[in-house]
Amino acid sequence: MLVAFSHPLPKLLQRLAVAAGLLALASLLWQMLGSEGMSSPSSMAMVMLPFLFAFACFKGALARETQLNLQRGGPVAADLIAQHGSRAGVKQWIVYKYAATSMALIACLLLGLIAL
Repeated sequence: MLVAFSHPLPKLLQRLAVAAGLLALASLLWQMLGSEGMSSPSSMAMVMLPFLFAFACFKGALARETQLNLQRGGPVAADLIAQHGSRAGVKQWIVYKYAATSMALIACLLLGLIAL
């Protein structure tokens, strides 16, 4: 089941994450059925790259949606603050999600260089 995002950018990132996940599964099947299998480093990189990109897109969507809801206020922001204890706790959670997004994108870049 997909998470219900209310803002356009998180919705776009969610769709990118789903597409990258499907691409990752297709590339995994392609590599498994191929003659080399998963023995070469480039084939492993080609499988891991879409998985990491999907992870980065989804974490980025979560962070951006939370950030926009916190800025907008209202009952959604009150629920977020109640879950995390304070407004600073929510902001710290957002920073963690953006950090996970950036680390996954850096890993994608490095795997892309390996796959070349």
